[in-house]
Amino acid sequence: CTFPADATLADFAHWLYTTYPAMEPLRVRFAINMAYAPLETVLHNGDEIACIPPVGGG
Repeated sequence: CTFPADATLADFAHWLYTTYPAMEPLRVRFAINMAYAPLETVLHNGDEIACIPPVGGG
């Protein structure tokens, strides 16, 4: 997918949840280039975005 130059991770999340609504309730976290990132992070050409699902432990 393609986003404008000033797109943020929140814009990506909106696109993701609109395109794949079943993912929204999973409450995933996002990482950019292998580091957790807040939704306000501006995306750059070539960024790798990962969706990190919640993890259980015990």
